[in-house]
Amino acid sequence: MKTFISIIIPFLFISFFAQGSVINPNPDTSKYIPQQHCACCPNNTFQDKEKIIAPESNIDRVISILKLVGTLMGVLVGLIALLITIAGTLGFFRWNKIIKDAKQSLKKVKVAERIVKPIMERIKKAEEDVAKMREKMPKQSLEEEPSDELKKKMAEYGEKIKLLETFGMPLKAEDYFNKGNDLYYTSDYKSALIAYEKVIELKPDSHLAWYNKGITLNKLKRSPEEVLKAFEKSIELKPDYALAWYNKGITLGKLKRSPEEVLKAFEKSIEFKPDFVEAWNNKGITLGKLNRHEEALKAFEKVIELKPDHASAWFNKACAYALKGDKKNALINLSQAVKLDVAFKGKAKIDEDFRTLWNDEDFKKLTD
Repeated sequence: MKTFISIIIPFLFISFFAQGSVINPNPDTSKYIPQQHCACCPNNTFQDKEKIIAPESNIDRVISILKLVGTLMGVLVGLIALLITIAGTLGFFRWNKIIKDAKQSLKKVKVAERIVKPIMERIKKAEEDVAKMREKMPKQSLEEEPSDELKKKMAEYGEKIKLLETFGMPLKAEDYFNKGNDLYYTSDYKSALIAYEKVIELKPDSHLAWYNKGITLNKLKRSPEEVLKAFEKSIELKPDYALAWYNKGITLGKLKRSPEEVLKAFEKSIEFKPDFVEAWNNKGITLGKLNRHEEALKAFEKVIELKPDHASAWFNKACAYALKGDKKNALINLSQAVKLDVAFKGKAKIDEDFRTLWNDEDFKKLTD
């Protein structure tokens, strides 16, 4: 606006000067002096009128110019008003669209909120339940068969953890551990292994996670070397962990390590858990491989003392007596094993420890 005025005003005045219409401050008055006529001549009146007409014409031009400027200013104001109106109209439609889009977005947000709200409430409830269950759930190794009630709780725990995982909620090492146990007892060994490895990632010093990893690797028929590493790591973290020593002994046997090395593992297990029935039984078997039959018999007797209905211990005891050439005690103990588990009839017929009795009538009578 200001720029326009600064251009148009000088232009108008320049035009005025170009026409010679500006009043000269030092005018040449000679042209206004009347001619020498007589006083009664009517020309005198004309000359007087001439003096007046000249300045009136100048004023008229100025007024015309001012009117022109006013007109131009009016046109300019009109143009500006038009531009403002157009801009306002465009702005109105633009804002109207923005407001309309915003309202639609708000509706979508409200719909989403109605959908998400119950889900968020469910997640929050699951978090609260998991926190409570986490405190009450026992840290259990896989060798300790859980009760049906505990299995039910583990399954419920696993479902809640699955929900939290689906929505990317952070879990603790204990959650993955219990999830692994639940998956193991439902025979999903691959998923269980992933869960135990997640525990180890979050808590590398968890001897139970390493132990359960070893048990699961064995279920998946992975290499004994890999299984052994898991048990040895568990022992490294907890040197007095009897179960890890026991399974180390079993794995060493699969790797055909020396009976002495295997025996040491079982003895360590018994050292830290004197009533460990299976450790005593496997100690007796290993002593038998070393031809230390008297010591083996004592180990089997300890098993029977701890668990009188342990059929395998009665059978192994019969094997030890047979190797010693003691037919009477061999058949007595074999008879007890068969009473507890008839399957030992067939096993006795193919077990090399009974080779000297295979043709014995009493043996045949017992095993037929």
